[in-house]
Amino acid sequence: MNKFPAFLLAAFVFAVAACTGNGNASKSETSGQTYASYCNSTYNFCVDYPEGLLYPQPESDNGDGRSFKDKNGNKVLIVYRTVPMDETGETLTLDQQFEIDLRGMNNPAGNEGRTITYNRLGKNFYVISGFNQGKIFYQKTVLIKAGLAYAYMEYPEAEKEVYGPVAKKIFTSFK
Repeated sequence: MNKFPAFLLAAFVFAVAACTGNGNASKSETSGQTYASYCNSTYNFCVDYPEGLLYPQPESDNGDGRSFKDKNGNKVLIVYRTVPMDETGETLTLDQQFEIDLRGMNNPAGNEGRTITYNRLGKNFYVISGFNQGKIFYQKTVLIKAGLAYAYMEYPEAEKEVYGPVAKKIFTSFK
């Protein structure tokens, strides 16, 4: 009976350690793929990414996030924090930013060829996914104390078998 509380304490210590530090605090394995964690200590968000498949780039100069590239140097995943504002300088709510992202106003590639196949607005997050000019995209946006944290992944449809299985792990871990 004494082993159960010790196990809970060990699990708690591991969970706390996983979301502290400079981004490589923990590693896990899912379906043969090894994952490491990037945790942004300034804005307190974390995401798991597949090692050997995505390569973390240096954190942005202002410390608000990081991008991850594939072996060919293509940017596949970006995670960052922002405070979205309207044209008058007022901070946007999660609901307002969700509507803007649904319309594709912040889509760097534009709206042409963009098809949303799934979207969901929750109490403190939203997700949007679909196709954009021959690529599959996933976006998860989470309300955090210092604004909104984004995870955006985009990869060619032809690489669905490679990236599809890891996308679920990436976006489930993002918080």
